This record gives sequence, C-alpha cells and structure tokens, in this order.
Amino acid sequence: GLLFERFLNPERIGMPDIDIDLCQERREEVFSYLRDKYGEQNVAQIIVFHKFKTDSVILDMARVLSIPSQKATLVKSLIPPGMKLDDAIELVPGLQASMREDAQVAQLVDMGRRLDGLTRHVGKHACGVVISPKPLSEIIPLYKASDKNEIMTQFHMESIGELGLLKMDLLGLKTLTMIARCVALIEESRGIKVNISQIPLDDKDTLALFASADTMGVFQFESTSMRSLLKEIKPDCFEDLVACNALHRPGPMKSGMVEDYAKRKHRRQKIDYLGFDQLKDVLAETNGVVVYQEQAMLISNVIAGFTYGQADVLRRAMGKKKMKEMESMRKKFVSGAVERGTNERRANKLFDLLAGFAEYGFNKSHSTAYAYLAYQCAYLKAHYLPEFVAAILSINRGDYASLRSKLAECRGLGIRLLPPDINRSKADFSVLEGSILFGLSAIKGIGQGIVSEIIAARDEAGPFKSMVDFCKRAPQGVAKRNVLERLIQAGAFDCFGLSRAQHTEMIDAALNLTAASREEQESGQQTLFGGMQVGTKDASEISAPDVPDWDIDELLAKEHQVLEAYLSGHPLEKYASLLKKFTVRPIAEIIENAGTIKPGERVRLAGVVIEKAIKTTRNKERMAIVLVEDLTGLFRVVIFPALYRQIAGRLSESVPLSITGTVKVGTSENDQGDTVEIFADEIFPLDMLREQFLKEIRVRLASRLVNQEQLRLLRDVVRSYPGQCTLFIHLEQLESNGIDSVIIQAGEEYRVSPSEGFLERLKGIGPVIDTIEI
Repeated sequence: GLLFERFLNPERIGMPDIDIDLCQERREEVFSYLRDKYGEQNVAQIIVFHKFKTDSVILDMARVLSIPSQKATLVKSLIPPGMKLDDAIELVPGLQASMREDAQVAQLVDMGRRLDGLTRHVGKHACGVVISPKPLSEIIPLYKASDKNEIMTQFHMESIGELGLLKMDLLGLKTLTMIARCVALIEESRGIKVNISQIPLDDKDTLALFASADTMGVFQFESTSMRSLLKEIKPDCFEDLVACNALHRPGPMKSGMVEDYAKRKHRRQKIDYLGFDQLKDVLAETNGVVVYQEQAMLISNVIAGFTYGQADVLRRAMGKKKMKEMESMRKKFVSGAVERGTNERRANKLFDLLAGFAEYGFNKSHSTAYAYLAYQCAYLKAHYLPEFVAAILSINRGDYASLRSKLAECRGLGIRLLPPDINRSKADFSVLEGSILFGLSAIKGIGQGIVSEIIAARDEAGPFKSMVDFCKRAPQGVAKRNVLERLIQAGAFDCFGLSRAQHTEMIDAALNLTAASREEQESGQQTLFGGMQVGTKDASEISAPDVPDWDIDELLAKEHQVLEAYLSGHPLEKYASLLKKFTVRPIAEIIENAGTIKPGERVRLAGVVIEKAIKTTRNKERMAIVLVEDLTGLFRVVIFPALYRQIAGRLSESVPLSITGTVKVGTSENDQGDTVEIFADEIFPLDMLREQFLKEIRVRLASRLVNQEQLRLLRDVVRSYPGQCTLFIHLEQLESNGIDSVIIQAGEEYRVSPSEGFLERLKGIGPVIDTIEI
C-alpha cells in the first residue's frame, strides 16, 4: 500500500523533502560518505541566519554601551515575551516611563529597536545538507567559517529548495542509537546476535505488549493518550501499529476515527467502504476508515482513473486547501468517475468526503517507518528487558533530567539497579546477571576522560584491590579528593568491604601515601630488585578507621546527589504503611489513569524534592516549581506565592513531603511519555501526616507483663512526644472465654504526637503488643 508517487512523480514541481533518521553517533560517517561519494565540491551543509531577538538585543546593546547589566535586565523584564521593541515602545507604559526618566534606557531601547530582527550571526543548520551534480561554487555562493574548515551555503534552506537543488535533512535519532546499544548489550551479556532488521513482524510477545499498552520506553508509543488508544484498538498485527501511529493525532482523535476503527476491528460496527465495493482492496486494512493520504490517492485512481501523479497533486491541493486547484481537480475527478460508471451526485459526494479526510489523513510511509522502529523497540523490551532498559539509560546519561525520569521508571519494571562498581562497571550502563549495573560515566562530576583512564588502568593490571590501590594505579589527575568523594558516595568502592564513611575517612591517608609513593618513584629510590619503593607502606598497612557508618538518610542523600537516583533504598520506603493508611496515591497510578481524572480533582501524593526553581511573579512575589520523586516516578509541583510563604523552609531536598493539590497531566516534548503537574494547596513534612489526621492513639499492653518500671518507662516516652492525639491504654489479659480488656484514657497532659520516633520508642517497651491509630 505504499506509493512511490507520494514521494516523487512527474507532475510534482520541485524536489521532494527527504528526511533521514540516523543513529546519533554515526551522523558524521554519513556526511563523510556523501562527500566521498559525490565529491567535496558538490556537498555542503546549509547556513542558518541567527537574528537579534528582543530580549537578547537589549543585553547585547547594554554590553556595547557599558550600561550596567542590572539596568538592562530590568528593561528586558518590562517587555512582554514575544513582543517586538517597536510595539513595546508604543504599548508598555512602564517602558515609556523608564525611557523618559533615564537617558541611558532611552539610548539602549532606541539602539536595540534598530537592530531587533536583523541578522546577529550565522551558524550551521543542525541537519541540512545540499548535494549537487557539479561543484556548488558554480551554482551558489559558499561560506567558510573563519575558525573551522567547514564549507556552508550562503543561501538558507528555503532558497536552496527554490533553486531546484537537492537538500536533505540528516537527523540524529536517539532511538536508533538506543537500539544499536541494546543489540550490542545482548551479544555481550547473553552471547546472542540479534539481527534487528530480520525480526518477525508477527511475534506474539511483542504484539501482546502493544495490546496491553505496556509501552513505556517504546518510541512514539509512550504517552498516556497513545496507551489509551492502544487499549481501545488492541492491535494484533503490524498493520494496526501503522494505523495507531497515523490515528494518534488531534484531528483523528477528535473526529471519531479512532472509535470507528476500533469498533469495526472488533466487529462492533459494520464495515463499509464509503459505499463503493470496488474500494475494498484499498480500505480493508483500515476497516473501511480512510486513515492514510495514500488511500485517498488510491481512491482517486480506482474511482476516477487518476494517475498516481495526478492523485498526488490532488492530495496536496486538498491538504493545503488550494480552492481553485481543488475545483479544477473536482471536474476531472467527477468526469473520470462518471466515465467509470459512478453517477455525478455520488462522485461529488465522494470528492467532498476525500476533501474532509485530507485534513486528517497521514503519510502512510512515515507512519510505517516509525511503527517499524516502535516494533523493534517493543520486540527488544519483550525479549531482552534488562538490556533494553540499560540501553535507554545509557543514551540519556548526559541529560540528567531525562536520566532522572528513566531511572524513576525503572522502579516500576522490577529490574534491580546496582550501584557503580569500580571493578565491574563499564563507562555506560551494562547488564550483570539480569540486573543493571550503573555506568561510571553516569556519576556526576566524573567525566568521560577520567572514566577512560580508570578503565585503562583496570584493564592493564587487573581489578583494584582497595581504594589505596586505586589511588596508586590511577593517573595523578584521577586520584583526587573530589573524584574519590564522588566514587565513594556513588558506592563504587563498596566492593572493597568497607563502609562509605570509612572510605571517606581514609581519603587523606590514601592520597598522602600515593603522593609519597610517586615522589619515591620520581627520585629513583628502589630496592635492588627494582620492586617496592623503600619506605612506602603497602595498601594493606592502612587500617580501616573505626567510625560509624552514615545513617540511611545521609547515605541516600549523598547517593542521589551524584547518581540522580536512590539505589540503596528510598526515603519513602519507611513510610510505606503510612502512605497506604492515608490513601496517598503513587504518581504512576495517576499517570496510568490520567484519562479518568476530572478537571480540578484533588489528590494527595508523597515524595522527595530533587530539584527546585524559585520564580518571581509579575507582582514581585516569590513562588516555586519543584520536581518531586516518589517510589514510582516523577512529578512537578507548582507552589504559588501564598503557600510558598508558609512552607519555603520545608522545601529542602531529600525531606519526604505530603503534597495535596489539583492535578494536571500533559504530554512531554516529542510525545515521549507524560508530565504531571500538581498545583499544590497544602504541603507539610511526611512525618507530620499522622499528626494532621490522627485523633487517637491506643496502646495495647499485655497486663501480665506490666510493672511499675514499665509504666514509668511508658510515661517518659509519652512525655517526650507531646502533641494533640488523645492517648488510650488498653490493658489486655487472655481469659478462657477470650481477651479481657480494661481501657484507660490518659489525661490532657498526656496528649501525644504520633510521630515515627514515638512509635519506634514504644516498640522497645516490653508489655506493648501494638498500637492502634484512629
């Protein structure tokens, strides 16, 4: 069902648009290939003209005129986003007043107005390349950057096309890089060579994954709206995936096409072919629904006898609503249809239907290519999940916002994520016995150069035996305090059997020992046998310091600081029963059920702040936007000024919070997954959740174990945690006919705070059976 004429045909004026997606890491190979194939003189990348924008021209001119940056920033803040300076001068009273009162501001704005919108500098188009059958210098002017040996066109992209030259966009696509990484990881970890271009297109596990909408990480199929569409259509063949890709756009989703497709597929609605039996071959694969532009072209061919070239001209006229051209084509369409046995009324009606579908029709070739890429991702996920996830993490390791999101999703997949290991980790994420091993280059502050030197030292002389051995063998630029601290906090030295606190305490001794060893080497002090340096202690002679390990909260905070992930636990884990008791919803559940969330619906979530941005409103009030992580994912919380004034001091990172507010679910850039925003109206530390909602605490005691000492101990614990909850003591005794219980209500002076600390202290009192929270 793919038509070459959709791409190129004799009736088409001008070259086709050619966009080619490539592995991000191999784009330069393709550029080199084109230059070798067609000649250096015949291939060039395309120039881009960067223009002065209103906000940047103010700052640029301030630097030139030596106007203080604070004043320039103030002027910039007076101009509404997107407004040109000429318009701002006429429409913004504040700017007008500043220009009247300050000659510098008037000069700055006047000079900026003259430059606003003019070319500031040139650059290279990110992916555009032009190819010519003869040297480009004979056709167009060329440009060479003064600091680089790169040749670019002096004409921009649109002008190149108008001249009739072949231009192509060579786009780097992360998904292709991820697939290549995944295939390499599978061979490395399992010894299986997967030929990803030869996988069967009817694999049951892969299609089941799509039908169940388990498509997190699958190209183009991650978003909530797409997963809802998958649940409705329940694809069971590759052709359904192509259709899903084409239908997942605002027009088709609002027009009812998705519902028609799903009902007809599952035989809940009769299939018809626009009233023309001869269109069955054209529309059968989409259950009688016109989904693709190519189908509209085929219909005009079957019904009206259009050539594929004429059909493509009709498609473009309909798609761009060229009314004169459409009327001309209508006459030809109706005439051709009548000649082939269709009456004029039906022919006109069909033409009108096609014109309506043109608004929603999608390029089937494009949809097929992307569906195939999505199918490859899903196949790898269905059969090689650890390698698939490791590959996704690896391609996102330099983008901490994306990495953070993907790491949070990992928790929901049930795959164990291991901390980096100085002796086993590679530069990127890898797979170890079914678990994912953190890559060394994903540790913040440990650059690729340092990682390469670490791996080279390890490959040369085998695994490191201790942190001191690491310091001795690693190059001098690697064995530094800041590098060691980050490796320790990430858990990379845990394999040596000492705690992270002990390793931190040993840093100075290890570095001093390494420095002494290097000095002796440089001075040539060696034994007769040329081995151990004289006076140098062996690594084993540094004894491990006797220091307490970090508590779990400190360990997790430092771990997250360098990894953007909690691997040794999670700050919310100890609150699991509390979250369940007070119906605190996980973010993954909210995303999964986004379609059922009503506008303005309030929810309660819990999480840890991992990123915070303080903003200033137009009224000069402070507010905050914070990124919060729970056990299942990430969500963004918007805190408006009134609430921010109350809780600003509580927004420290790693402190578990209870957050209540209204929820808004949206789709992220490129439609890859979803974003969730909570407009908060109440925030407090999670430790206070019990205090906010509990009215009573009932402590059950085994009366046979109670004595004066135990009661005194209970009284002291209660007095240590004063609060608002009424305390009841249940003295219980096992009788032959059941449990006999005496209930005592403690006085007002024994009202208690039901904190985690209080409940933990109660567990240490012998007669306490348990506590009941009401």
